[in-house]
Amino acid sequence: MEKKHQRYQRLLDRCKSLPSSPAAVAHPRDESSLKGAVETAELKLLQPIPAGPRNKIESLAKQLGIDVSRYEIVEAPHSHASAEAAVRLVREGKAEMLMIGRVIPWTM
Repeated sequence: MEKKHQRYQRLLDRCKSLPSSPAAVAHPRDESSLKGAVETAELKLLQPIPAGPRNKIESLAKQLGIDVSRYEIVEAPHSHASAEAAVRLVREGKAEMLMIGRVIPWTM
């Protein structure tokens, strides 16, 4: 029986043969969402477009030792605005998919 990590590696290898897709990343203000977006870019799987407060994203990136200078950061003041900006990028065709970072849920 094939091990799970081998199947995962085969999937990654197959995806690497495809063109990378732009992905709007809503509020990447925690380590896993920012690091995940950058790591997928390094693997040439995605082209992340972070949406959120630029200064906080850049500060977190510096703290984690991540270079985000090559990514277009769409300025948004807080998590709800970040989510709206990310969805707008997808609706406008500037991103093909949506990744959710640290978006705080709210009720209506």
